[in-house]
Amino acid sequence: LVTGPNTVVDAIAAGKKAAEVIDRYLRGEELAKPPEIKLPKVFVEPAVISDEEQEEAKRTEPAALPAKSRKKSFEEVELSLSAEQAHCEARRCLRCDLEFTQRKENEQTNCIAAQEKSA
Repeated sequence: LVTGPNTVVDAIAAGKKAAEVIDRYLRGEELAKPPEIKLPKVFVEPAVISDEEQEEAKRTEPAALPAKSRKKSFEEVELSLSAEQAHCEARRCLRCDLEFTQRKENEQTNCIAAQEKSA
């Protein structure tokens, strides 16, 4: 059962959560399960780029088929990236992931420190 307009996947996920809580209840365990923070196991060093390159690191737009060609064909509209564009896009995305990972690690460290203080 899912409330609101959701997908079958959301319904299955909700069912699994309900089953876990029912199982904990029947075993006499605490119903609320503390959230698990999953972090990457491997630290990836940030790509070394200049400030100028960082400012220019915008999302690469793939080439597209001209509108005239699209009218009478079933060809792919959005073409693939070149090797150079893909390389630039990968560097841009890894930097974003690294910032997110470091922020999550700091939040987790702060959470553990707060728990130790209250204990």
